[in-house]
Amino acid sequence: MMYGRGFYGAGTCGFFGPMMMIGFVILIAALVYFLLKSNKSKSSDSKSIDTKVDDSNALAILKEKFANGEITEEVYLNKKNVIERR
Repeated sequence: MMYGRGFYGAGTCGFFGPMMMIGFVILIAALVYFLLKSNKSKSSDSKSIDTKVDDSNALAILKEKFANGEITEEVYLNKKNVIERR
């Protein structure tokens, strides 16, 4: 006799108990994935700000070298174009 055993003998949840557990594990994995992805995008945003600061410093140094006559106009323009393309 199988009183109260349910479908496949797994209690009242039957077959859906293990399925709910698998779904819960998938939900937790998706949550961790999106949290990590969100954190990674925030760190890449801060890198872009750092790059802009570095570029402005590089341009200032380049202008100073050109003004002091350390580099030619051709070198100045080439390097300026390279810095601005980043």
